[in-house]
Amino acid sequence: MADDNTLTVGYRLERYRIVRVLGSGSFGNVYLCDDGRGGEVVLREYMPRGLAVRAADGAVQPQQAAEAVFAAGLAGFVERAERLAAVAHPNIVRIHRVFPGKGTAYVAMDHVPGTSLEASLGPGGTLSPDALAAVLLPVLDGLRTIHRDGLAHGNIGPGSIVSRDDGTPVLLGVAVPPRDEFGVVARPNYAPIERYSTEGALADQRTDVYAVGAVMYRCVTGVAPPEAPLRAERDTLAPATRAAGRRSGYGNALTAAIDAALAVQPQDRPATLDGLRDALAGAERPKDAAGPALAERREDADERESAGESQETAGPRGRFATVAAKAPRGRAAAFALAAVAGMLVAGTALWRLGDGPGPTADAPPPAAQPTPAAVAPPVEPPASNPVGARPDADDPRPAPPPAIGDVAEPDPGPVADADAPAPADDGSAVLVVETAPPGARVLLDGDEIGVTPLFTAMPAGEHAVTLQHPLFNTVELSAQRLAPGEELRIDRELVRATGALRVVGAPADAWIDHEGRRMAEGLPATLEGLPTGPAVLDAGADGHVPATVTAEVERDATVTVELHLERLLGTLTLVLEPPGADVVLAGVEDPYVQGMELAHGTHTVEVASAGYRSASRTFEVAGATTVAVSLEPVPQPLTILTEPRGADVAFVDAPFSYRDGVVVPPGEYALRAVLRGYAPWSGTVEHGVAPTVHPVSLEFVSAQYADPLDAGGEGPAMAVVPAGSFEAACGDEAACPPPGDPGRQVVFAAPFALSIHEVTFRDYERFADATERPRPADGGWGRGRRPVINVSWRDATAYAAWLSAQTGRPYRLPTEAEWEYAARAGTTTAYPWGDAAGSGRANCDGCGPRSPGRTLPAGSFDANAWGLHDMHGNVWEWVGDCWSPRTAGAASAAPPPARADCRRVLRGGSWFNAPAFARSASRLSGDADVLGTIAGFRVASDLVAQPAARR
Repeated sequence: MADDNTLTVGYRLERYRIVRVLGSGSFGNVYLCDDGRGGEVVLREYMPRGLAVRAADGAVQPQQAAEAVFAAGLAGFVERAERLAAVAHPNIVRIHRVFPGKGTAYVAMDHVPGTSLEASLGPGGTLSPDALAAVLLPVLDGLRTIHRDGLAHGNIGPGSIVSRDDGTPVLLGVAVPPRDEFGVVARPNYAPIERYSTEGALADQRTDVYAVGAVMYRCVTGVAPPEAPLRAERDTLAPATRAAGRRSGYGNALTAAIDAALAVQPQDRPATLDGLRDALAGAERPKDAAGPALAERREDADERESAGESQETAGPRGRFATVAAKAPRGRAAAFALAAVAGMLVAGTALWRLGDGPGPTADAPPPAAQPTPAAVAPPVEPPASNPVGARPDADDPRPAPPPAIGDVAEPDPGPVADADAPAPADDGSAVLVVETAPPGARVLLDGDEIGVTPLFTAMPAGEHAVTLQHPLFNTVELSAQRLAPGEELRIDRELVRATGALRVVGAPADAWIDHEGRRMAEGLPATLEGLPTGPAVLDAGADGHVPATVTAEVERDATVTVELHLERLLGTLTLVLEPPGADVVLAGVEDPYVQGMELAHGTHTVEVASAGYRSASRTFEVAGATTVAVSLEPVPQPLTILTEPRGADVAFVDAPFSYRDGVVVPPGEYALRAVLRGYAPWSGTVEHGVAPTVHPVSLEFVSAQYADPLDAGGEGPAMAVVPAGSFEAACGDEAACPPPGDPGRQVVFAAPFALSIHEVTFRDYERFADATERPRPADGGWGRGRRPVINVSWRDATAYAAWLSAQTGRPYRLPTEAEWEYAARAGTTTAYPWGDAAGSGRANCDGCGPRSPGRTLPAGSFDANAWGLHDMHGNVWEWVGDCWSPRTAGAASAAPPPARADCRRVLRGGSWFNAPAFARSASRLSGDADVLGTIAGFRVASDLVAQPAARR
């Protein structure tokens, strides 16, 4: 093998012999092959990393725990490829065949050597109107063919458009998923906001409209648009009408069409590519339009010689009438704002318009960089040339470790779909179907091809036709053989179906009528033989108000209907002692008022008043009812309400112990309140004949401590985080609340403690040795005070449980809300030091000279206002919540539910990621069992007293 994941050069798969490995990524591998007939093809192999391994004989074997996910992904890969093979257009890469082998499947497609649009443009390069039209108009024609077949491409960018040797453009990528199984978006600057969602229904032609608009914006302005999630938070994109500047020839119609295509929200974009195509075809041309197509050229000869083109897309300069320039370095790392359960299955599902795309390419884009994925299981790289090493030989930064990264993503296989079956090789027949009523679904051999009335072509041969309607019986027609050109005409009157209603509710003696006929007496009741559709039921019972209920009857099903009849009403007047006592009527939502209406029957009232013992009375209401209730006076409760909550309160020189609401005789009491991290309070409280609630505001003075361990030594150093509140951020519109919803404000009524540093190797190794666990690997970077890495979410929770047993204080992982509140430390900006990442404030890729491309010892950067170090960068930190892409866990202060079968959340970014991922609101999801070199954790604790035996 070339490595643990790819087949060796010279290996044969049926008639294909591998000539070269073109790419290998988290979804599979791409090979350049001799097709045995004197030509070359590209083979794509389904081999998802993390789910499968390569056996000694070259076969692909799924991991035992991932067999179901692997099988589902493989089925989607094959089905998608077979359906997209039907799409034929000279400017779309062509798929030849799909075949099984070696425990997996392969897709053979055209090999398209040439120069990509991305390589031709180079840094800052632009295209003239003529060149832009020459490149994109054929591609748009190809996309229209895909759209007509009910598909969306979904993975368009300058790197997916390649010029053949004859200069004609070809769109690649029709087998590449828009995201890998870990949620990483392949072309982040050209992917619309819906590409970051797990809901495939958000993908349709508008996804391609946005991507093409982004490519045109890059060609017109020289820069790519910002990533869509960043635009959703704060849109800094300059309109193309302005960003084009003084470049001549683009025209207002073209730039306005680009701006319309780049609307962040899908519903604000044009529904089709027609507007872009028309504007591009009619773009203004300067009088000297025959000049160079590149509006701005870079003349540095050395830069042209070192252009960052991949081997398979390099070719004669000028395929797009532009000068190739070296592509800028950098990682394209875009994490999904949402966790994503079943990511691989979702990535291999059939992509129809409305389900999301599944593009393909015959080679990875030029200068592709590894994409980090904190959820990928670790893989040890070869010592001399690790998988994922940077292609830039002169780049001094170390290659990202394969435990969390991946090489340029190969195409997972083609996708196709169609609204009707393709004609058979021997010709087509015609199918005409009419029904009364219309609107029935028509299935040909089990596959839906439309609704009635229907006129369509169908393959000649023997077929079975089925008619389905939600309100009528299904019609199964026997198979008939049709010759080419023959017409099959079906005209059927559908028979109304029946169903049943099960009526439940109250009162139990209610009766039910339907169309004047008594159907039941008493609840619950099942009404059978009702025609499908709406059914009107009349109901009544003694002592109750009659009611009419409308329910929908479903075909061959029993639908449950709830019926609750209102009682006849009387009035209630209470004579209270003391007057003005609080009254609660059991089972009645409305507050009590003198003479209020109540249903006839038995009622219970609860009466309470300050300084009196509560009483309960049960009585019958019939007509005008009067009830007397007298309360017995009692000593009153006393409560010291501390802010923040959770302080230890005690009487000074009193014969009884304090608790909230303690009942004591009237008098003057001396009390004391103590809360770790706050100055102690002492004072005197006057307690009278009414309940006393005395507020006490404690002053935060901060505190740091470390609990002693039973095994010797101390636990992690902890800092007290004060009580307070913050406004939770959201990464995209799907995670944000509706306008006007105040639910994003998160309030912490009580302080809590958080470890000052990320848990270090020194801290964790005490636990590993005590519990006979293996010590995690350090990647060769050092141990001691460095944050522990290669630990899973389950390892982190086990460590916290061990700390609890050792100290007697409850330790745990922080919640998302606690983590973000502590990271912000009272700020509202993107980082606690401001809205810009700056330099030298955190350890991340691009955070300044103090970021070495690996972890740094704990405390290498200044603490925030609450004494916490390294909340931003260094390593992603596991938190206790389950991943929820639509409602961020940070929007609720409530503890997460105790679940063990969900993806988990990580916060804070890492040494591997760009500064944007170190923002206070940045989120990531990962499987609870996965570990890697970018993930660690810190622990939290509630401020409760230790058991007396441990003090």
